[in-house]
Amino acid sequence: MNIRAKAILLTAFIFTAVILTFITIAIGYLGDARKEELNYRAKELAGLVAVTFEIPLLEKNQTIIREMTDRFVAHEDLTYLTIDQGDTLIAHSRSLETPEDGVTVVFQEVKNADGKLGTVIVGYRNHYSDNMASPVGQMLIWGTSGIGLFAIVVIYFLLYSITLPLRKLHQIQESGELKPRFSLFNAGEVEATVDEVNRLRKKMDRSYSKLQSSLRDHTFSYQQTQLLEERSQAIYSASLDAIIVVDEQDTVLEFSPMAERLFGWLREDILGLRLSDTIIPERLRNKHISGMKHLLQTGEGPVLDRRIELPAMRKSGREFPVEISISSSKTKTGYLFVSYIRDISQQKAREEERQQTTQAFDIAFPMLIADAKGHVVRINPAFRDMLGCKPEDVIGEKPHSLTENPTDKPLHTKIWLSLLKRGNWEGALKLRHKAGHLVHVNVKMKAKHNEHEDLKFYIAHFEVVGRTRDDLTRENYLGDEEQSPP
Repeated sequence: MNIRAKAILLTAFIFTAVILTFITIAIGYLGDARKEELNYRAKELAGLVAVTFEIPLLEKNQTIIREMTDRFVAHEDLTYLTIDQGDTLIAHSRSLETPEDGVTVVFQEVKNADGKLGTVIVGYRNHYSDNMASPVGQMLIWGTSGIGLFAIVVIYFLLYSITLPLRKLHQIQESGELKPRFSLFNAGEVEATVDEVNRLRKKMDRSYSKLQSSLRDHTFSYQQTQLLEERSQAIYSASLDAIIVVDEQDTVLEFSPMAERLFGWLREDILGLRLSDTIIPERLRNKHISGMKHLLQTGEGPVLDRRIELPAMRKSGREFPVEISISSSKTKTGYLFVSYIRDISQQKAREEERQQTTQAFDIAFPMLIADAKGHVVRINPAFRDMLGCKPEDVIGEKPHSLTENPTDKPLHTKIWLSLLKRGNWEGALKLRHKAGHLVHVNVKMKAKHNEHEDLKFYIAHFEVVGRTRDDLTRENYLGDEEQSPP
């Protein structure tokens, strides 16, 4: 017998063992379940009886207790019922019709707030369980087991019958002849099987050469196709833009990993839903649906093949600005629309911050910004008015050139070293106005560094203090100019 037949027989043996094991476990489990069920029902019944006898025991009405005991025992599930108080038997009743074997006995104390009043002893036997234990019930159980064993025998017989031709073919292969043995099948089945196998083998030999050449022709194209698919999938997964594909019904067909991170939807949750019900804000959904209809009717749309800014909605319901471009593709089943979406909320925030900073810079006290080499790159209008200069007069120069004494190297070196080491400098300076007079100012300079702690730029804030003689002279001069006739 070859290894395949052995494997089949071994599988059948294991299957047989498993069935027998399950039958044994099932019979044992049914027995245990029956006992537990009877015990549970007996405890419930004893509890009900104890509650019923609480008042008669408290009143010590033995007549009612005996009558109630007899009435309880009249039930077909009770074999006997006993009521006692300590060593005193108050009532006992027994059913003569219920068999004595298989009775479940339960003791239940009768109590109230004052203490124990007595004990209820219940002998319980469920008539439904008796039916299971009856000859009919036992016949059903053993009949089921017999059916399982019969199924095992049938399986072995079918395995023997199915593998018989194979074993005969193996015998012919080993010995070259078929030994006469008792068989339920005609010998013609074996010869027919052998002839069919030979015919199939010849057909397979002829087809094999054709298949080899065909495989050689298709291997290269398959590898190229697989490579292209892998590259497309890699690009699709690594794209920094969220990619969403929908059909003509606005149903989501694809949802890229970046789209999952951007909108908070899992791909398996959003596929099959409408795009308008998921990422389109509610106030824009009707406009989106009408735009889709117009696009399908005319083939034109304001968002096709161009980047525009629109509000989108995350799964949480929060809106945020996005930049979106949509391209369409005609397929056999209809149009497909591919959306490339980019979150621009940070760009918007940076632009707003930049505008706010620019506005604050323009309306603040006199200020200038110098780069890491100490050249002025920007001044605000207040600084321009303070020195009466134009931006082109200052930008590109070094701040010390605007002071009273640009050649005072110790002072300017001290300021520069303080910016490099401590990141700030404060002090008083005299700046020279374009008209020639001096302007006394208090200066606060603060350096800004990058992540490598290198100086990136510094900002200087100026506060004009007092008015010098030159200021007064200049004011008087300007006043005379205003009062002089034209």
